[in-house]
Amino acid sequence: MKSADFINECAMRGMATGQTAAFGTVNGVPFTVNVVTAKQLSITFVLDRQISADEKTAMCNSLKFAGVNGGANGYTVTVNVNVEKDTEAPAAVDAVFAAANAAVEAGRRVGISFGTVCPYCSRTDTDAVMYCEQRGAIPAGYRAVHTECANSLRNAANEAKVNDEGNYFTGIIGAIIGMILGVVLNVAVIFGTERIYAMLCALIPLGAFFGYKLLKGRMNSFAIVISIICSALGAVALTLGVDIADSMINYDYTFEEAILLIQYGMAEMPEYADAIRSSLLQDLLFVGLGVLCCIGVLRKNTNSGKAAYAGNLYATLRMKDGSLPAPAADTVDDTASHGA
Repeated sequence: MKSADFINECAMRGMATGQTAAFGTVNGVPFTVNVVTAKQLSITFVLDRQISADEKTAMCNSLKFAGVNGGANGYTVTVNVNVEKDTEAPAAVDAVFAAANAAVEAGRRVGISFGTVCPYCSRTDTDAVMYCEQRGAIPAGYRAVHTECANSLRNAANEAKVNDEGNYFTGIIGAIIGMILGVVLNVAVIFGTERIYAMLCALIPLGAFFGYKLLKGRMNSFAIVISIICSALGAVALTLGVDIADSMINYDYTFEEAILLIQYGMAEMPEYADAIRSSLLQDLLFVGLGVLCCIGVLRKNTNSGKAAYAGNLYATLRMKDGSLPAPAADTVDDTASHGA
């Protein structure tokens, strides 16, 4: 069975879908189904609390008694559904719902609650389901929510995007401070371990970005731009910082003497200048890789990124019977952010 065929069949039945996952409900209980292989599907239920060892044993025995291949661990109950490679997508979806229903009934027989608490307000009178990010120790997953909580989440993100507040100047100061801290940590690790860790260079753009954020810079696309600029400056600072630290630690130069040595070497010693340029290219490469590794985190933490993320979560919202929710009136005019 092809993954795309299974996901398309789920979408045709009104389920929210991702690239290799679909989100559904059975008897009002939300679950996520992932396509593991062409022959295996995995169903996951997220619980409201961590189950005890005794409850885990009882749940596993109840699943086994129901003829379901699954288990429980921590905050989740997982069920595996095996299908033949040539199984048609509709039959596979039917098998998923049958296994999910059997798992819910198995849990209820031993007193396991399959997610009834809204992660946003902690009340139990939920009327809908939605994919939720990790909240505390409870992992991300399809969970019971209130439609008003989901609407508030989306509207708050859209409002932050439209009413973009902050100060560029203080943000830039914070980005510079964060960049410097990232450079200092890298220099300390290099001399402490006598090794260069390329991935540690990701701390430079992360430090710049969250320094910008902590000092109340405007969280729009400029936050990413200034973080990248500070990262490039950080690569230069890292190259010079390592050379200065080497002169001070290994050759007992003062800070001022180490600076003068760099100036003299760059002007009068071609081999020294070539070595500095080579180190700078290496540091620029490492910092560039760091930026690429954390660019998703940077985008997600801008106001537009938060609005997009909230929109993606909201797209998975369904009522507990699996139907689409009634259209909610936005409290923010989102067209302002699109120039309409």
